[in-house]
Amino acid sequence: MRWHATSGRSAGWEEWSIDLSEYAGRPIDGPLLREVTERIMVAITDLLEEIRGERAPAVRFDLRSSELPRTGDPRRPRRAS
Repeated sequence: MRWHATSGRSAGWEEWSIDLSEYAGRPIDGPLLREVTERIMVAITDLLEEIRGERAPAVRFDLRSSELPRTGDPRRPRRAS
């Protein structure tokens, strides 16, 4: 099982993959999904660091711990409840 995507570099599309074969056959549950998601996020972060030529922030942005709305345009003023 491999996950394929593109980098979007200006030189054109570049295929890359993340080997997820070690997860094959495991029951799909919350802990597995969190582990696989983290692995994919680390790979994407590494790729973005390479593309941007800079280090990523030490702490990854988490919408759940921010004051931004979870849906909609965060720049739009919120309606009073």
